[in-house]
Amino acid sequence: MIRKYWVGGLILAGILSACSPQVQAPDAIGPASPDAVALSLSTVDPEESLALFEYDQAAPLDIREERRWEEDGATWIDFTYASPMGGRVPARLVIPPGAGPFPGMILQHGGPGTLEDMDGFARAFSGYGAVTIMITSPYRRPGGWEITQYMGNTWPIFNYRDQEIKIQLILDLRRAVDILEERPEVDPDRLAYFGVSWGGSMGGLLAGVEDRLKAYVLAVGDGGLVEHTADPGPDGLNIHFSERWAAQMWPTEPLHFVGRAAPAALLFQNGLLDGYVLPHDAQRFQTAASEPKTILWYQAGHNLPWSFVQDAAEWLQPYLGDHLFLLSPNFRSTAVFVDRALLAAILLPLGIFLAYTIRRKTFPWVEEWFWIPGILLLGPFGLGFYWLIAGSGDVHTEKAVLSKWRSSLLISIRATITLIGGFWMGEMINQYLVQADFRIRFAQAYLTLLVVSYILSLIGKRRWWISLQAHILVTNIFYVLGMVFPVISWQYFPNSLWARFPILTAAGILLTYPLHRWLLHNGWEARVDADEVHKESGPQSQLALSILLAGSFAAALGSIVFIIHTYTTLTWGASVRFLFGLIS
Repeated sequence: MIRKYWVGGLILAGILSACSPQVQAPDAIGPASPDAVALSLSTVDPEESLALFEYDQAAPLDIREERRWEEDGATWIDFTYASPMGGRVPARLVIPPGAGPFPGMILQHGGPGTLEDMDGFARAFSGYGAVTIMITSPYRRPGGWEITQYMGNTWPIFNYRDQEIKIQLILDLRRAVDILEERPEVDPDRLAYFGVSWGGSMGGLLAGVEDRLKAYVLAVGDGGLVEHTADPGPDGLNIHFSERWAAQMWPTEPLHFVGRAAPAALLFQNGLLDGYVLPHDAQRFQTAASEPKTILWYQAGHNLPWSFVQDAAEWLQPYLGDHLFLLSPNFRSTAVFVDRALLAAILLPLGIFLAYTIRRKTFPWVEEWFWIPGILLLGPFGLGFYWLIAGSGDVHTEKAVLSKWRSSLLISIRATITLIGGFWMGEMINQYLVQADFRIRFAQAYLTLLVVSYILSLIGKRRWWISLQAHILVTNIFYVLGMVFPVISWQYFPNSLWARFPILTAAGILLTYPLHRWLLHNGWEARVDADEVHKESGPQSQLALSILLAGSFAAALGSIVFIIHTYTTLTWGASVRFLFGLIS
């Protein structure tokens, strides 16, 4: 029984650890580069340049809608508005489905890009429940600046216009804040900024002059174009650098303004292997920033893994939403109610279970390790399963003999909870130790699940070879459920771990129950409450088991191919070749 308690605690620890942050800042990367050109320039007082970013907030926005459409349940609106420095600002607004008010977010693209570059981020934050607005920088606006070309790009120009464009972008972003405040779907007290690359850099400048935003996410950004172009890099911008241009740009660089962001909170996300925004430039930008600030480093280049968006959303949760225990993240006003309801659905059944077992003094039989994580995962459904098996008083003894259907259901519950624990352990190994490409992770998760869960399942088994065959069969079926079923259904529960796993757990129990009933009937599994031993299986039954094993292996491999095809641009044939390349 002690071993069972240990196993239960291990799985429960895995459940709780899955809620911990996925990305942590590594050790310091060392001092800033001592030979940066930026260090040789004069000290700047940002207060002297604040007047450059003032504008008439009462001036009409002159919004002109161009088109509107529905996509992924959200409303997308393309429009333009008047810029304080002349011309019109191309913009796009994305309003999530459901009832507001929603928080508002400004999304800003990098370098020589356009607002369309941020569509993927807009879809993500719309799913979290935020209204987003994106604008195209003055560098890429039709009928705007007279652009010079180099390296096939239009950014930057390396003359006085770069300074004017920088100022215009900040003013246009401040006008975007005005638009969010006027939208009826937006809560003006919950506004934030999310910028990548040059957009992350310019967010530091905006934070120093705009006080209406609660939080800023500055991804792969640095202190500005002067720093960015002073050091040699793969983009080749340093060949256009001149001290005259740098002196003109220097007084309004984000490096000087990011220290004025308080009381707004700042999140910095950078890659240790970034060859465009060099780590020492990013570190200088972070050091200059005001508190409160959070710094996350990734073992990546300039293109961070997509998980950085999830990390940003989790960090934004207290600024755009409310504290949540089970939903993470979700900015909608209804999230708190749903979160508390889910919490009650877990804790109340667990309290009822513990109170009932203590009152009936049914320990140690009902103290099997799987009931506590089972009820934590299934809530009232877990309590219902318990009642089906152990609800009557005549089974609350160690000598009790359950009917075959109850015994089969109990085996299915125990096996499913064990497999859930193995699955979690495999994911923890993948995330914290291996950190492999996600396509490799799906293949590795299967092997980890098979090994770990089988070791756990050895408790109480009599004949290891028959136990191994039966367990592999159940594991394969569960892996298909654990991989394919969530891909299809989890899109309806994108922000709740505790809404996904009850579905997976219940499906695993119900869909593997007939298999356990059949295995029990044919003697390949022992009764969980009696001293029966496994009987030898005859040639015909062994052939049936072999056929089932082969089919389950094929289904498990097929589920991996399905995942690879779903989440990549690979064709079905290429997905199969990729999988067998991993195996070989």
